[in-house]
Amino acid sequence: MTKWCLGLFFTLASAAVIAAQSAPENGAAVVSRGGGLEMSLADYRAYADDWLTPANRKRILSSEETLKDFALDLHSEQVLWREASRLADDPEVQKELQRARQRVLVAELFKRVEAGVQFPDFEPLARERYDANPQAFRYPEQRQAAHILLNDVVRRGEDCSRAITADALMERLKQGEDFMALARAYSDDKKTASAGGVIDIWVTRGGGRVVGPFEDALFALTAVGDYSKPVHTRYGTHIVRLVERKDPTVVPYEEVRDKLIVQLRDEYLASQLTAKRSQAYPDLRTLDLEALRKALE
Repeated sequence: MTKWCLGLFFTLASAAVIAAQSAPENGAAVVSRGGGLEMSLADYRAYADDWLTPANRKRILSSEETLKDFALDLHSEQVLWREASRLADDPEVQKELQRARQRVLVAELFKRVEAGVQFPDFEPLARERYDANPQAFRYPEQRQAAHILLNDVVRRGEDCSRAITADALMERLKQGEDFMALARAYSDDKKTASAGGVIDIWVTRGGGRVVGPFEDALFALTAVGDYSKPVHTRYGTHIVRLVERKDPTVVPYEEVRDKLIVQLRDEYLASQLTAKRSQAYPDLRTLDLEALRKALE
């Protein structure tokens, strides 16, 4: 069953409103009944109007199963809320409710602070940040590889005799045979063999896109078309060929402008929220750490 996160507002606010209706109004259609509670169409509509976003409504209505899950969760929450409300006078529960109320109100305060922030024009600052260190927006060298893979481990039931060895492949390459044709004929990497061994990704040094020994062999090659000696990895034995390379480039400002502005906007917002918090800090000159220590001991 899909579980819907109904949250603190659901259990404390909307639950109180809906559960207060001990029975649906006369003539109102009963949608669900059980656990000593009936919930009417009006009850469900009131909850939906108060708490469900359009996206949540769409998700709930997406299938009969999600609709049923929503009804089960909402109805059971009301039944359980009625039972749990008897605990409201418990001192420990009162303390937890007070803490929850405080958290909700402080969170709402910060939401309103955020909504009221006036953002300046970040375009000049974005340009300044880019010009101060354009190398920070540099694409490293990228390389594309092809390989011929020979499995080192023969799976149960497979023929143990190999059609060709890595040494034999190296000899044929030295004699001028086409790498891509050999990959199509002999590579055990079925995903790339049909493409002549070409791997459809761009690899950067230290980027983690391929295993270490493979990456080392690829970046040791100097010219497009060069191929490596046999390289052993956990996947088997590879002969690696350099297919194409892209030299390091500095990304033009126009391509990173929007990203920089978003970054600056986020930084500015964080600073405003931090400032709001710092305004509430006590005066450090009045802070009695010794008394605080005693209070916590």
